[in-house]
Amino acid sequence: VLRTWPSGTEGAFALRDFTVENEDNKRLISATSSWLIVDIESRRPKRPNTFKERMPLCESFRATENNAQKIRTSGGTTFSNYQIIPRIADIDVNGHINNTKYIEWAINSFPMDFYLKNRICELSINYLAEGFCDEMCSVITVKTDERTLISEITRDFDKRKLCTVQFCVESK
Repeated sequence: VLRTWPSGTEGAFALRDFTVENEDNKRLISATSSWLIVDIESRRPKRPNTFKERMPLCESFRATENNAQKIRTSGGTTFSNYQIIPRIADIDVNGHINNTKYIEWAINSFPMDFYLKNRICELSINYLAEGFCDEMCSVITVKTDERTLISEITRDFDKRKLCTVQFCVESK
């Protein structure tokens, strides 16, 4: 069972929490997301307090102890590097690269032998800019320590970082 609720605000960000439970009500996944609300016409950020009247908050119950954090990307050893061109099936109803595609591309950067020997135990993601169909992207993954990999997805023509994904892994 997926449960989700608006859980508050932090500066310019609206917070949303998620849990996934099995049929025995055992929690399988806990997540917190931070969303920058952007005016669709002006493309400028909007403060989340303008929506508080229309959006009831549940600030007393949180899925995780901490809000989503900015992923730091300095250091590490290059683990893999490849390019991808987003196609029609990668695009959402707003004309952007679908948020799930970034995770898919980051996981696809893992060598198969690494993937077979490890499992993802934690995932953090920062969506940083809009990506569009037919714009070549680079996926560069670095290993910062034995348990941590960070993937940066960058649009090639302007070197704009679109997304950063951090994985914590453990041996199977």
